[in-house]
Amino acid sequence: MTRPRELCKSILVADDNDDIRDAIVEALESEGYTVASARDGKEALEILKRLPVPTLILLDLMMPVMSGWEFLDAQKADARFAAHQVVTISAVNPHQSVEDPTPLETAGSIQKPFSLGKLWEKVAEFCGPPPSGSTDLTA
Repeated sequence: MTRPRELCKSILVADDNDDIRDAIVEALESEGYTVASARDGKEALEILKRLPVPTLILLDLMMPVMSGWEFLDAQKADARFAAHQVVTISAVNPHQSVEDPTPLETAGSIQKPFSLGKLWEKVAEFCGPPPSGSTDLTA
């Protein structure tokens, strides 16, 4: 389901890898998205509690302190955040986890490593075209 661009107010990126997180944030911000970032699931939950809830959450699964799986459990347990769209970004298959064999109920997934084109494709699925109006996001 694609959401109209005006509804895509912000995106939360949660990834413990500084380089990956920073690259995703920089790419999204360069296209006009408002982006918040977190180093782990606990920090992502803290951001959800104090900032307007984002339209889309891009979530790594393998993180210290609180994993992506633990974040999803906490998110779904809190009615304020339960309905928000989460796309996993991980090198592990989200449906074949050793940590948690329960199938994930997420809006989608992006397998690492991934291209910017794949990121744009998935973001556009939930947010529509970028606020910048750019149409060439295939890099």
